[in-house]
Amino acid sequence: MKKGIKLLLSLLLFLPVLVLADAIGPDFITYEVEVVKDEGIDYYNYIDAKDGNPSGHLDKGTRIKIEFDAKYNGERFLYGIYEKKGIYVKEKDVVAVGEINTDNSNVLDTGEDNKIKITDEVIVRKGPAESFPEAGKLKKAETTFRYLVPSSNYIYVDYKGVKGWIKGNEEGLMYGLGDIITYESINSGECGTIPKSTVFKDVWVPGMFNQEAELEYKDNCKFTVDVGDLDFATLAEVKKVYKANQEISFRSDDDKRIVISEGDEFTVLSDDIDDYYYVEVGKDKGWLEVDLEEDATYVRDLKEKKQHKDDDEDEEKDTNVIVLACVVGGVAFALGAITTLILLNRKKKNEKKD
Repeated sequence: MKKGIKLLLSLLLFLPVLVLADAIGPDFITYEVEVVKDEGIDYYNYIDAKDGNPSGHLDKGTRIKIEFDAKYNGERFLYGIYEKKGIYVKEKDVVAVGEINTDNSNVLDTGEDNKIKITDEVIVRKGPAESFPEAGKLKKAETTFRYLVPSSNYIYVDYKGVKGWIKGNEEGLMYGLGDIITYESINSGECGTIPKSTVFKDVWVPGMFNQEAELEYKDNCKFTVDVGDLDFATLAEVKKVYKANQEISFRSDDDKRIVISEGDEFTVLSDDIDDYYYVEVGKDKGWLEVDLEEDATYVRDLKEKKQHKDDDEDEEKDTNVIVLACVVGGVAFALGAITTLILLNRKKKNEKKD
């Protein structure tokens, strides 16, 4: 499965299970809220009761430990524990206390930096819920996120001093999938048939759970397609070199049979689609079915190799600077010595004349 696309699909699996008519789902992040209204607020033992009458009253300053949120009849509620019993309060009536950081054990670490683009102003909060105070606002920015809370669809951002949580399905957010490549030829409609192994650069989707992206083919023909299906893979940002543990083969893009002998190296260019990877052997590229854990051994990242080259170049530059400094220093010393000798000779001549 593809890296960028896999992330978005995996988030869908973490959505809360609906247990009421509208939606009530477990929230894995627990936090405290406080009643801030001078007159206090009402609470409810059940939010789906037909009469909708409150069950009791809470005074200003009362704190409740929230365990999950819920939506009923278009209004958001929070479920928490007060005096050892479960109650519901309206989210708009309370304010969350403190903040939630990424070190919370229930925050999901995606393991990678995922690109987002903010096309409109969004509110950044101190925790992954609307009851948390604002930490700031972001507008027209491009950044990344790594941490999220799937149950409440909030992502954590840190951009130019603004740190906090943004609602993942907020309007004005675009999610970057990077470069994608077609695994099979696809029918795009007006743009005709898109060949296998066609690359589309810098693809974005509007929304965390939206898989539809507008792609542009040759002659500026644009079409909308579901990039979450198995017609697409994500090209890897870092190409990885593997060594074959046994003989394997594939058909190249120009329909040649390419054999990779045991011990030969090949470069993986994409994430997988059911163990199919887009690979490169010499000048030939194509889709190879391979279990990278069983059939191959990881050798290196090409990015690391380039980094070593860059380090060597920097070291060579540093050496050249040192040599140049020594040369300049030597020349300066020689000139100083010559100047001193000239002055001494002049002094001696003057003494003889006297």
